[in-house]
Order: sequence, then C-alpha cells, then structure tokens
Amino acid sequence: MDWTRRVFVRFAMVFVLAGVALSPGVGTASADSVQTFRNRATGLCLDDSNEVGLRTFPCNGLDYQRWNVHRWNDGTFQLRNVHTGSCLGVYKHPNGTWVPEAGTCRATPAYSWYSRRVSGGIRLWSEVVDTRCLWGDGHAVDGGRAVDLNSCIGGYEPAETVWF
Repeated sequence: MDWTRRVFVRFAMVFVLAGVALSPGVGTASADSVQTFRNRATGLCLDDSNEVGLRTFPCNGLDYQRWNVHRWNDGTFQLRNVHTGSCLGVYKHPNGTWVPEAGTCRATPAYSWYSRRVSGGIRLWSEVVDTRCLWGDGHAVDGGRAVDLNSCIGGYEPAETVWF
C-alpha cells in the first residue's frame, strides 16, 4: 500500500474509531487523535504558526501542521493545532463573507467542522457555513497559500477542497 493510501486509511479509521461519544451535549468529545491535513490539489499541509497564522505550507512534520481531532457527539469535529493550541474556526468578516481562522477554542458551531469522504480524501466544512468547504489554495502567503472557504456542493467539488 503506497504512503498516501496508508495516510488516508489511517485518517478514515481514526474518524470511524472516534465515533463513540462519551456523553450527550455539544462540547463532549470522544478519544482524540492527532492528524495532518494535506491538500489534494497543492500537496501543501494545513499549518498554523505563531508568526504567520493559518495557511497551507510545504509539509514538514512539525507540530504547526499537526491537529488534535476531537469528535463531538453531534458528528462534528474540533481541530486544535498541536503547537499553537488554536482551533480551526470561521468568523464573519465585516464585508459579510465567512473566513477561516485559527483562534481561541470554543465549543460553538463556528469552531465545529463536518467531514465527508470523497474520492482521494475528505472534505471539511464549517457547521455554520454548510455550503462552503475548507479551500487550501488561496493567494501566496510566506512560502505557502492562504486558506479560505469555497463552494463544494451542487456538482462543483474542486480538488482544492480535498484533504488527505
């Protein structure tokens, strides 16, 4: 089995094994796992550094690219960066658009993500922005790419929204 398939199978198994919640209510998580998220289109990993913030960046195995995955009993996930302790979430920009961020972890829909298996990986979308998936190929940012949200329903499902 090649390396990318092993990573995908391992990631899928973690999501399956993490499916048993300990008790009811948002904010309750099952056993955690630590994962990296590599973008299918760019090959870059989801990265949260103190200096630059949230972006995709060449994969390097450092804790900036490792995410603690909590599965809540409602089927959503919280992704907490191992190095910074920040969680992947979304906020509403003053212009009305939703923007991904790495911020203070909260047990709220803005910091909860759904995942869906697709060919070649998974898609992640925010509980509050259910028509837009995490996009890993935005404008250039300090050797990497900006992270954004992009449409991923209705037949438009670009590779930039696939993570493995």
